[in-house]
Amino acid sequence: TKPYYGVPMGAISGIAKAYKNRLDLFAPLWQTGVLEAQYLAIQVAKAKPNQLPQADLENCLNEQISVNVLDKLASIILSKRKDSKDWEEYLLIQDQAIFQRLGWFLRAKYFAGRTASNQEIEESLD
Repeated sequence: TKPYYGVPMGAISGIAKAYKNRLDLFAPLWQTGVLEAQYLAIQVAKAKPNQLPQADLENCLNEQISVNVLDKLASIILSKRKDSKDWEEYLLIQDQAIFQRLGWFLRAKYFAGRTASNQEIEESLD
């Protein structure tokens, strides 16, 4: 997905350390539309995912965003939030396959975390 500049992930992680927990940078970085800036936004916010406003996260969900970036958003931010089950349900009812995919990722992570009951797992298969 363009635009991107080829900044290595290691460099992005290094930059993120300098701006750790600067949640005010999340939305502006994401809105640039630049792949590396979106990765940086995720890294900056990863220690405090619950403090990101829901509106900012909803704005991140766009079919034009790189699948890899959306995967990172789901694994590093959405799955760590207290409301991750709500995000799972929200994503699963979307029409776009990419968002359903993210919802299934969140569900699988929940099941793998051994917090789901056997009944919950069986009901999800119906």
